[in-house]
Amino acid sequence: MQHREAAVRLTQTVQTITRELIESVTYLYAYRKKDEISEKEFNDYLEKTQQFVEKTLGEFAEPLYEHHPDLREHCCSCDIQQESQYD
Repeated sequence: MQHREAAVRLTQTVQTITRELIESVTYLYAYRKKDEISEKEFNDYLEKTQQFVEKTLGEFAEPLYEHHPDLREHCCSCDIQQESQYD
């Protein structure tokens, strides 16, 4: 997407959805630890969530990042690793 403002909005949406799904896995993990849901239920949800996030990032976010690489979220630990390589 060439239009920067539209790309920013879409990137924010994809990032919000991704964060929410990751957070939902965390909640379900807590339920799993207390045996409130089965291991199968947790694993099924985790697998579907991973597939959805990978597809969403691949089909929506990556094309946006090609035109606007500065919109890509940076991993804090990745930045720390890169900095330590240069020390």
